[in-house]
Amino acid sequence: MKKKFPIFILGCDRSGTTLLRLIMDSFTNIGCPSETKFIYNLLKIKTDTASHVGIKTLKISDKELFSFFKKTIEKFMQSYLKSRKKKRWCEKTTHNLLNANLLNNIFKKKVLFIGIVRDPLNVINSLNNKNIKEFSVLKKYMKNNNKINACAQHWYEMNNKLKVFAKNNKKNFLLIKYEELTVEPQNTLKKICKFIDEKYNPNFISYWNFKHEYFYDDKIAVRKKYIKLREINKTNRKKILKKLKNKNKLMKLSNYYNYKI
Repeated sequence: MKKKFPIFILGCDRSGTTLLRLIMDSFTNIGCPSETKFIYNLLKIKTDTASHVGIKTLKISDKELFSFFKKTIEKFMQSYLKSRKKKRWCEKTTHNLLNANLLNNIFKKKVLFIGIVRDPLNVINSLNNKNIKEFSVLKKYMKNNNKINACAQHWYEMNNKLKVFAKNNKKNFLLIKYEELTVEPQNTLKKICKFIDEKYNPNFISYWNFKHEYFYDDKIAVRKKYIKLREINKTNRKKILKKLKNKNKLMKLSNYYNYKI
């Protein structure tokens, strides 16, 4: 049954993952903390080549390693559930998208994934307004100090991974759009409730009426008493497009998600 399965939120930075996590944390049975980041670092034992080779010398099989991962993740998340008096956990750390297949195998596909995608130019604009130190993930894309292109490359790589994962895991994956979540929140909430097998309650959208543990961007989001679609104007869209190089890849993936740039 789906009902007891844990949930992972997958998506690129600045795509509405924080908004979705606050809504999920408002569910009666579901606890979804701020980005814990520990899972991504825990899995480096497997994903980091040197670490994995070292583990192999200890004669630890992947089966044993996966069991260790699962027990550790569940123990940490259960601790949060206990503090919130809830029954089911949901985890939102954007880096988990990089290890979605591994997480699926660790939990033997007894896990659900909700992916969220947002218009690329709006994500690029939002990332571009952030300090590069805050989003160090952009550093690897920086060439000639072109931050716009770095942001675009990050959107492409993350959402291409989301596309591939979604195609290969149709049974336990749901894709939603940031625009749908903000313009038609109740319809999107109904879709989510059906997928995760939780009772629909329209009040969950008003996340500001519920208690949450939070830090980073969550603190700003919790202060808001509304859900609003945030988009850049046509002038700024044109400015971003002028600075973009190699638009073809971005346009192709944008079209796949039905975004026109």
